Amino acid sequence: MERKAFLDQEPPPGYVAGLGRGATGFTTQADVGTGRIVPASFSDEESDDEDFVDDRFKDADETENGLNGFKEKDDSDNEADQVFAEIEERLKRRNKRKNEVQEDEEPLDEIKKNFQELKKNLTSISEEEWFNLPESGDLTRKNKRARLEEQQQQRFYAVPDSVINGVVADTMETSNSIDVTKISVAKDRLLGLRLDEQLDTEGNDVQEYLDSLKEQEDFSAKFGDINRARLILNSLRKTEPHRGSSWIASARLEEQSKNFSKAKELIMQGCKMCPRDENVWLERIRLNKTTDTTLCKIIVTEGLQYNVKSVKLWLQAIDLENESFSRKRILRKALENLPRSVPLWRRMIEEESSQEEKLKLLTKAVELIPDNSELCVDYIRMEQKHNLERAKLFLKDSLTKIPQSVDLTLLSCEIKEYEQNSGNEPTSTEILSIVFLDVLQSLKNQDKKLTFKEWLKYCEEYEKKGEYKNLVKVIIENTVTFGFEDVPEPELVATVNKIAYEYEGTELARLSSLIYYALTEKFPFNSSAWKSFINHDKSGIEDRFEKCLDKNPTWVEFWISYNSTLLKNGNIEKARDVLDRATKHNPRDPKLIVKSIEFCFNGPNRTESLELIEKGIAKFPELKIFYVYKIKISDALKISSNKLLQVCDDGISKHSKAEEMYLLKSEILIKGGDIDTARTTLEQGITNCSQSLSLRLKLCFLDEFKMRIITRARTVLELAVTEIKSDLTWFELIRFENRNRSKEDAQIVLSKALQKHPSSVLLLILRIQFEERASKRRNLYIEALKKTNEDKLLVSVIAHNLWRRDGKPEKAFKFFKQSLESSVENGDILSIYYNFIRKNGSPEQLQDFWTTVDKIDKDQLKKGYYWIQETQDLTPWKQTEEMIENTARKLDNDLIYV
Repeated sequence: MERKAFLDQEPPPGYVAGLGRGATGFTTQADVGTGRIVPASFSDEESDDEDFVDDRFKDADETENGLNGFKEKDDSDNEADQVFAEIEERLKRRNKRKNEVQEDEEPLDEIKKNFQELKKNLTSISEEEWFNLPESGDLTRKNKRARLEEQQQQRFYAVPDSVINGVVADTMETSNSIDVTKISVAKDRLLGLRLDEQLDTEGNDVQEYLDSLKEQEDFSAKFGDINRARLILNSLRKTEPHRGSSWIASARLEEQSKNFSKAKELIMQGCKMCPRDENVWLERIRLNKTTDTTLCKIIVTEGLQYNVKSVKLWLQAIDLENESFSRKRILRKALENLPRSVPLWRRMIEEESSQEEKLKLLTKAVELIPDNSELCVDYIRMEQKHNLERAKLFLKDSLTKIPQSVDLTLLSCEIKEYEQNSGNEPTSTEILSIVFLDVLQSLKNQDKKLTFKEWLKYCEEYEKKGEYKNLVKVIIENTVTFGFEDVPEPELVATVNKIAYEYEGTELARLSSLIYYALTEKFPFNSSAWKSFINHDKSGIEDRFEKCLDKNPTWVEFWISYNSTLLKNGNIEKARDVLDRATKHNPRDPKLIVKSIEFCFNGPNRTESLELIEKGIAKFPELKIFYVYKIKISDALKISSNKLLQVCDDGISKHSKAEEMYLLKSEILIKGGDIDTARTTLEQGITNCSQSLSLRLKLCFLDEFKMRIITRARTVLELAVTEIKSDLTWFELIRFENRNRSKEDAQIVLSKALQKHPSSVLLLILRIQFEERASKRRNLYIEALKKTNEDKLLVSVIAHNLWRRDGKPEKAFKFFKQSLESSVENGDILSIYYNFIRKNGSPEQLQDFWTTVDKIDKDQLKKGYYWIQETQDLTPWKQTEEMIENTARKLDNDLIYV
C-alpha cells in the first residue's frame, strides 16, 4: 500500500489529530500558556464581536415563564437561588484570579526558545569546563538515612607525606587517578587475610610477625622520604662540599634506592672533594668490594697516599689480599708508618704461624707499646711457656705501669695455677684463693670493683678454652655476692640461682654446679640454696644430701626427700638408715613417723605400719593424719567392715570437725552398698563442717548418680553456692546443669558466676569449652590469659583444644612446653600433657616426660580438680606415675572439665 504524501508533510498550525471526529485531544504543561487555536471550521466571522451570542445557547428571557412560570416562588426557592448565586459569584472570583496569573506569566513558548539557544551554546564549552561543573547535592532530608549508612561503610585514611612523596618519586607508575575508597577496602581485606594466615599458621611467633610489620613500616617510610632526603643532601653537598659525611650519606641513600651507579658516582666525587677523610675512601671500597676487587686495591692505594696514618685503610688493604705473603708485606709497610698501632701488631702476629716468630713480634710490640694491656697479656701468656721467670718479671713491671688492668692482675693467678699444673708447686685451691684475694685487693686500691656477672665473663672464657679450672672455681666462690651487697639474702639467692640455671644443659654446665656450690658455702643455712644445689644434677646427689644434712640435721623435708631418692634408686637399707638417723635428730616430728609408716606399708610386713600408727596416735592425739592413714591402711589390709567402721567412728569422735573422716566413712559405706547410711554420714559431716565443699559435692554425687534424685542434688549445689563463696561451687553447678538440663541453661549460670568471679580459671575454662567456633575461642583465649596472668592450667587447656578440637598438634606442643617451663603444682597439667605426649610424641619425648616427673616432689603437687579427687580415695601412698595415669584417663576426651 502506497504511503500518503501528507503524512510526510508538516501539519498546519494548531492542528489537533481527530478533532473533526469529536476528539478533544489532550494538553500538556507546554500548551497551557498559549491555549489551543480553534480550527477554521468552528470559527465565525463575528467571533471577535463581544456582543455575539449563539442562539442555540440563549436562555429564555424574562418574558418566558417556562413550565413553572405561572407559579410563585416560595422561601425555599429564594433560598436556593441565593445559594446558587453565591456559588456562581465564588466561581467567578476563582476564575478571575486564574486568568490574572496566566496573563502575568511569560509564555512558555518563549521560555522554550531561550532554552534552545542555551543548548546551542553548550557546543562551545570545553571538556575541562564540563568536568569541572559542580555536582548537585542532596540538600533535602529525603535520603539522609541512606547517606549516613554509606558514610559509615566508608573509611578514610590520613595519607602521610612519605606516601605522597613516594608516589611522586616513583617514575614507574603513571596512574592519573587514585580511588581512595577502593584502596581502603583493599587494605582492610589484605589485613584480614594476613591476620587469618597468622592465626592459622602453626608455630606462629608473635614477635616475628611484629618485627616483619615494623620492617615494612620502616621501608615504606624510607621509600617515601628518599626524594626529600635527596634534596636535603644535595643542598648540604653544595653548602659544605668538603664534608665527607654528606657524600657518604648521599651514596648510601642511592644504594638503598637500588641506584648503585649513582651511589658509586657520588662517592667518587666525595673522594675528590674530601681526600683526607678516610671514611669516604672506606665507603667507596665497600661499594665496589663485591663487584671489582682490583678496583678496590687501586682505590685503597690512592686513599693511603692521602691518609697514610689511617689504620682502617691499612687493614682494608690487608683484607683485599688473598696471599699471606702480600698481607705481610703490606703489614710491614703499615708498621713503618704506624709503629705504635695495636691493631696492626695484633694482625701481624696472627699472620705468623710459628710460635717463635709470634713471640719475637710480641717482644717488639711491647717494647714499642709498653702501656697496652692486651699486648702485655698476650706476651706474658706466651712467654710463661718458654721462660716463666721472665714472664713474672715482665708482669711485675707491667703492673706498675698499668695497675688498673683486670686482665694483667688476673695473670698472677693464671701463672700460679700454671705452676701447679706443671708440677712446680702442689695443687691447692687455698693457695690460689689467697693469690686471687690479693688481686681483688689491688683492684680495690685502684677503685676497680667488678660485679659477679662481670667476673663470670672471665670464667666463661676460661671454661670455653678448657683452661684454669681451679681458678674458675676460686673466682666464683669469692665473687658470688659481688654486686648484691644491698640485696636481702632470699632475693640474692633467688637471683644467683636463676643465673646458674641459665648455664644448665649448655657447654658451660660446670659453671652452674660451681655457682650452686658457692651459694651453699656462703649461705650454709639457706634451704633454697641447698635445694638448688642438690637437685640440679642426679649424679652425686647422695653426697650433696649428706653435706646438707651434716650442717642442717633438723631439716625434716630434706631427710624425707633423701629417703625418697634412695627408695627410687632401690637402696632400701640405706633408706631405712636415713629414716632412723632423721628420727634420732628429730624425735618429736610427726612427718618422720608418717614417713616411717609409709616405709613399712610398702615393705614386706605391712602390719608393722599399724603399730607405728598407734604410736603416732599416742604421741600426737591432736593430729588427724594418723586416723586418716589408720582407716586407709585398715581398708588396704582388708579388715572386716564392722571393725573398719568402728575405726572411722573413733576418728570422728576424736576429730568431729575433720571432713576427711566423714568422706572416708562414706566411701567405705558406698563400697559396701549402704547408700542411705553413707548419705546420713555426709549430712552429719555437713552439719559439723558447714564450710566443707567436698562433703557437699560427695552428697550431690550420691543423689545424682547413685540414688537418681536430680532435684535433691540440685538443691544441695544451690545451697552450697549461697553458703560457700567459692568459684568451685559455681563450677560444679554449671557442670550439673550441663549434664541434666541443657548447655544453654549452663551458660546462663556461667554468666552469673563470672560476674562474681571474673578471674576464676575454672569458670573461664568452661566459657572456652562451651564455645564451638574456633574464631571466637581465639578471642576468649586472649581475654582469659590476660585475666589470669597466663595461668599454667589455662595454657594447658588451650594446648589441649589446639590438639583435640583444632587439629594442630605442633602448635599445641609449644603451649604445653610453656606450661611446664617452671615448677608445676597442679597435677592436672601433667595428666593433660601425658595424654598428648603418649598419642603424639616419640618414645624419647615420653621418656623425657617421666624424667621430668621424677624430679618433681609428690608433696609439691597439691592442686588440680581431678588430681585432688585422686588423692582423696582409700588407697594410701600412690605413686606419682600411677596417679598421673589415673587422672589422665578421666581427662581423655575432647572437652575436658565439662
